[in-house]
Amino acid sequence: MIPVFPPVQYRFISRTNRFLVYLLIAVLCKISVSIHFHRGRSFIAITHLKPLKNTIKLQNASPEPAMAEMDPITEPENEKMSETIKGIKKQKEMTISTESAEDREKETTAWRVMLYNDDIHSFTYVTECLARCVPQLTLAKAHTITVHAHKTGQATILHTWRDKANAYCQELQKCGLTVCAIYDSTKRGKS
Repeated sequence: MIPVFPPVQYRFISRTNRFLVYLLIAVLCKISVSIHFHRGRSFIAITHLKPLKNTIKLQNASPEPAMAEMDPITEPENEKMSETIKGIKKQKEMTISTESAEDREKETTAWRVMLYNDDIHSFTYVTECLARCVPQLTLAKAHTITVHAHKTGQATILHTWRDKANAYCQELQKCGLTVCAIYDSTKRGKS
């Protein structure tokens, strides 16, 4: 009679993990097993209790020969890869160091968010929209920008980098305000 183990009742063990556990048991016990899956349940049956012919002796096995057989990369290729990686790191360091801190600082404030005057929205609405969409603006500063846009036709809300300027423009345009992001060459510095 062939002994059959009951199915694993734990729901958190997946079918693949159960299969691997059963396979590990078979290898460690030096037996051959068959695994049956039927309607979401898995059964393991021991087919015979003779040791397998091609079993691995775990006590006498040395990991070095197995690693040498499995590793397709030869020593010269390893050296080439390490030299390539070192070269890439040096190029990255050179790229970062050639760009001066002053240029990076100028790039962070190279874009202006501009507000244009319109006759549709009230002072209160524009001031509240500016303070809500641009968190670093206080209500007093937002009111000053609104008054300046009303008197001159346009006003600079803030200087920032490109992505942030575009994000502020989209938020303010959702409120119905006329705004845009402009590249400010005077802030960037001419070469």
